[in-house]
Amino acid sequence: MYYQLTLVLQRTERLPALLRRLRQLGVGGATIFETEGMEHYLRRAAHPFGAALGDLANIPFNKTVLVVLSEEQLDPVTEAITELLDSFKRPYTGFLFVQPVVLARGGRLSFDARKAAEAGGGPV
Repeated sequence: MYYQLTLVLQRTERLPALLRRLRQLGVGGATIFETEGMEHYLRRAAHPFGAALGDLANIPFNKTVLVVLSEEQLDPVTEAITELLDSFKRPYTGFLFVQPVVLARGGRLSFDARKAAEAGGGPV
Protein backbone atom coordinates (compact mmCIF):
# COMPACT_ATOMS: atom_id res chain seq x y z
CA MET A 1 0.00 0.00 0.00
CA TYR A 2 1.16 3.53 -0.76
CA TYR A 3 0.20 6.79 0.92
CA GLN A 4 0.28 10.45 0.00
CA LEU A 5 1.63 12.59 2.78
CA THR A 6 0.65 16.24 2.55
CA LEU A 7 2.43 18.78 4.72
CA VAL A 8 1.34 22.42 4.71
CA LEU A 9 4.41 24.03 6.20
CA GLN A 10 4.04 27.47 7.71
CA ARG A 11 7.53 27.46 9.28
CA THR A 12 9.12 27.56 5.86
CA GLU A 13 12.60 28.13 7.29
CA ARG A 14 12.48 24.44 8.30
CA LEU A 15 12.04 23.23 4.69
CA PRO A 16 15.73 22.62 3.81
CA ALA A 17 16.30 20.52 6.95
CA LEU A 18 13.07 18.65 6.36
CA LEU A 19 14.00 17.77 2.76
CA ARG A 20 17.47 16.62 3.80
CA ARG A 21 15.90 14.35 6.42
CA LEU A 22 13.44 12.91 3.89
CA ARG A 23 16.36 12.08 1.60
CA GLN A 24 18.18 10.36 4.49
CA LEU A 25 15.06 8.24 5.05
CA GLY A 26 15.09 7.09 1.43
CA VAL A 27 12.37 9.33 0.03
CA GLY A 28 13.16 9.64 -3.67
CA GLY A 29 11.25 12.81 -4.41
CA ALA A 30 8.68 15.34 -3.31
CA THR A 31 6.62 18.07 -4.91
CA ILE A 32 6.82 21.47 -3.24
CA PHE A 33 4.68 24.47 -4.06
CA GLU A 34 3.67 27.77 -2.54
CA THR A 35 0.20 27.83 -1.05
CA GLU A 36 -2.05 30.26 0.71
CA GLY A 37 -4.60 29.50 3.40
CA MET A 38 -8.00 31.10 3.69
CA GLU A 39 -7.05 33.42 6.58
CA HIS A 40 -3.92 34.55 4.78
CA TYR A 41 -5.90 35.36 1.65
CA LEU A 42 -8.57 37.26 3.58
CA ARG A 43 -5.92 39.36 5.36
CA ARG A 44 -4.27 40.22 2.04
CA ALA A 45 -7.62 40.98 0.40
CA ALA A 46 -8.55 43.30 3.27
CA HIS A 47 -5.41 45.38 2.77
CA PRO A 48 -6.36 48.99 1.95
CA PHE A 49 -4.58 48.80 -1.41
CA GLY A 50 -6.12 45.49 -2.42
CA ALA A 51 -4.82 41.94 -2.61
CA ALA A 52 -2.14 42.68 -5.19
CA LEU A 53 -0.49 45.36 -3.07
CA GLY A 54 -1.36 43.46 0.10
CA ASP A 55 1.56 41.17 -0.79
CA LEU A 56 3.80 44.05 0.20
CA ALA A 57 2.52 43.64 3.75
CA ASN A 58 5.13 40.87 3.99
CA ILE A 59 2.76 38.08 5.04
CA PRO A 60 4.66 34.90 4.10
CA PHE A 61 3.12 32.11 2.08
CA ASN A 62 3.19 28.45 3.08
CA LYS A 63 5.09 25.67 1.35
CA THR A 64 3.08 22.55 0.69
CA VAL A 65 5.01 19.30 0.33
CA LEU A 66 3.49 16.24 -1.35
CA VAL A 67 5.22 12.87 -1.00
CA VAL A 68 4.12 9.36 -1.97
CA LEU A 69 5.39 6.86 0.57
CA SER A 70 5.42 3.11 0.95
CA GLU A 71 3.86 1.60 4.03
CA GLU A 72 7.37 0.97 5.41
CA GLN A 73 8.35 4.65 5.01
CA LEU A 74 5.19 6.12 6.50
CA ASP A 75 5.96 5.93 10.24
CA PRO A 76 9.66 6.92 10.05
CA VAL A 77 8.85 9.90 7.81
CA THR A 78 5.92 11.18 9.88
CA GLU A 79 7.98 10.78 13.06
CA ALA A 80 10.90 12.70 11.54
CA ILE A 81 8.63 15.53 10.38
CA THR A 82 6.96 15.69 13.78
CA GLU A 83 10.37 15.86 15.47
CA LEU A 84 11.70 18.55 13.12
CA LEU A 85 8.60 20.65 13.73
CA ASP A 86 8.68 20.30 17.52
CA SER A 87 5.58 18.07 17.57
CA PHE A 88 3.56 20.88 15.97
CA LYS A 89 3.31 22.50 19.43
CA ARG A 90 4.03 26.02 18.23
CA PRO A 91 1.11 27.89 16.64
CA TYR A 92 1.32 28.36 12.88
CA THR A 93 3.81 25.53 12.41
CA GLY A 94 1.94 23.51 9.83
CA PHE A 95 -0.58 20.80 9.17
CA LEU A 96 0.09 17.21 8.13
CA PHE A 97 -2.30 14.58 6.81
CA VAL A 98 -1.97 11.23 5.04
CA GLN A 99 -4.27 9.57 2.50
CA PRO A 100 -4.13 6.17 0.81
CA VAL A 101 -3.12 6.21 -2.86
CA VAL A 102 -5.23 3.94 -5.02
CA LEU A 103 -3.64 4.63 -8.41
CA ALA A 104 -0.36 6.16 -9.56
CA ARG A 105 1.08 6.67 -13.06
CA GLY A 106 4.31 8.32 -14.11
CA GLY A 107 7.43 9.11 -12.20
CA ARG A 108 9.09 6.27 -10.33
CA LEU A 109 5.84 4.68 -9.18
CA SER A 110 3.27 2.96 -11.31
CA PHE A 111 0.62 0.91 -9.60
CA ASP A 112 -3.07 0.25 -9.28
CA ALA A 113 -4.01 -0.89 -5.78
CA ARG A 114 -7.38 -2.13 -7.05
CA LYS A 115 -5.71 -4.63 -9.42
CA ALA A 116 -3.16 -5.61 -6.80
CA ALA A 117 -5.95 -6.33 -4.31
CA GLU A 118 -7.79 -8.47 -6.86
CA ALA A 119 -4.61 -10.42 -7.58
CA GLY A 120 -3.80 -10.66 -3.86
CA GLY A 121 -0.43 -8.96 -4.28
CA GLY A 122 1.42 -5.67 -4.07
CA PRO A 123 1.93 -2.89 -6.61
CA VAL A 124 1.70 -3.75 -10.30
